[in-house]
Amino acid sequence: MWVQGLGRVTDVLSSNGKEKINPITSEEREPFMMESNSPFGIVKHVAPVAKYYETSSYYELPVVPLGAHMPVW
Repeated sequence: MWVQGLGRVTDVLSSNGKEKINPITSEEREPFMMESNSPFGIVKHVAPVAKYYETSSYYELPVVPLGAHMPVW
């Protein structure tokens, strides 16, 4: 509810009159990105958000094709 209460960004309009969000540049985005090996090759994606002082954050499994794992939990 808090996020919904923030409202929408409406201060920038595209050339066709539709709303668009102020984009960030590649340089601003780069510190939040990482590359991982996957069955699809090297994939560039958003790094884990949590940052710890002594332990580095990581994703245990790479991106895999649909159906690569049995639906068991």
